[in-house]
Amino acid sequence: MTLDEYVTWAASLTKSQRTSVPEERALREVGLAFAGEIGEVAGALVKWLHDDKRWRDELADELGDVAYYWARLCVVTGVVPSTLLARSRAHIEWRRAGRPAGGPASGAGAVTLEEYAAWAVGAVGAGPADRPDDQILADVGLALVGDAGEVVECLRKLAREGERQRERLAGELGDVWHYWTRLCVASGNTPADLLMRSRARIEARLPYVS
Repeated sequence: MTLDEYVTWAASLTKSQRTSVPEERALREVGLAFAGEIGEVAGALVKWLHDDKRWRDELADELGDVAYYWARLCVVTGVVPSTLLARSRAHIEWRRAGRPAGGPASGAGAVTLEEYAAWAVGAVGAGPADRPDDQILADVGLALVGDAGEVVECLRKLAREGERQRERLAGELGDVWHYWTRLCVASGNTPADLLMRSRARIEARLPYVS
């Protein structure tokens, strides 16, 4: 499953389930749900730190739920998901290079889940292992929580500032997906497989998913 396909599915599911809910209220609900699932990811990582053997399955499930609400927020940006990943990669590479004059590359085109994952984990070696490096995985988890907070801040300001915050939201969602991808691989999953698992779990819970 591609990210574009997953986001299209999430958007169609939302439309069929919540047509009577005002858009602004629905966005607040999605933001709170997104923040809640990020907290669940953090909880799974705490189990990993305590050497709880259940952490891999729980982390995979919670990352799947994060992906669902991430997808719904991606729709708000108006940016095609695979293009958002391309922009994310370009912007992160620009930051890593010390923010040279001229800004990041355009990030034009599209990036597949596989291409993005290979790039995201290639430089840091955060692949699956019996027990991933404590510092790396903990730092990735904390970075995910921090960037999720930036996403929530964008949502708070979106109604007042409109397009400016919509553009910023796309950037912050890109950063979240970067760390999401690294945690996905660390839990022993490929992003595409995890999205398929997420879709199956969410469809099994309907109509209780908001």
